[in-house]
Amino acid sequence: MLPFLKRKQEASMSNPVEHNEDDFDALESAMRELNGALLTHNYKLAAEVFRSCFDLLDAAPHVEGPHLHG
Repeated sequence: MLPFLKRKQEASMSNPVEHNEDDFDALESAMRELNGALLTHNYKLAAEVFRSCFDLLDAAPHVEGPHLHG
């Protein structure tokens, strides 16, 4: 499991009312890890981080668009 996802799982399932700079941002952490993987040309890790980002964002509260109603 990628490091940025481990901390996310340990967090409470309740949504914070406000987001401030002290809050852990899993997506920002993932982008840092992706950047590191790209800088070292570790494309296998970069792909893993990228896929995990999609999972992370898909799990976030959101409203599906009309593309699913077809």
